[in-house]
Amino acid sequence: MSVSFVKDGNEQRFYIEANPQFKSVNIYDEHSRKITLHTALGNKTMDAMKVTHKVNEQQQQNHAKKNGMRLG
Repeated sequence: MSVSFVKDGNEQRFYIEANPQFKSVNIYDEHSRKITLHTALGNKTMDAMKVTHKVNEQQQQNHAKKNGMRLG
């Protein structure tokens, strides 16, 4: 799947694929070389991880509310 990341103010195209066996996502550059999230995002990696974690928490809370469960 083609995605775009903004790195240092410039939009760059990467490709991602799901790796369900390891519950991860692989990222590839424009030359189909596997790269790390740190390489793709530079020093924005921790900010991206915080946003992802926050979104996941919100989704879990919304799912729990729909099912009538209460989260502590």
